[in-house]
Amino acid sequence: MADTTIVNTPSGRAAGDAADSAVGWVIAAIVLVAIIIGAVILLRNNNVGTTTVPGTNIDVSLPAGTGTGGGTGDGTGGSAQ
Repeated sequence: MADTTIVNTPSGRAAGDAADSAVGWVIAAIVLVAIIIGAVILLRNNNVGTTTVPGTNIDVSLPAGTGTGGGTGDGTGGSAQ
């Protein structure tokens, strides 16, 4: 009978690939947490958004409705109660 030799070759991944992948995920998580903490700090200190001048007064005038909206004016939306 002939001898049979079985050669088991790796599937293409080296032994260090799993460790390299874990390090990548740890770095990504640290960067994400740093971005979130930075955004919270900026928002809490009002360093983001529009700046307003103290004493600014904004007056808004809306025109009166024409009454042709179909509602009854009592908040029922036109339904009889």
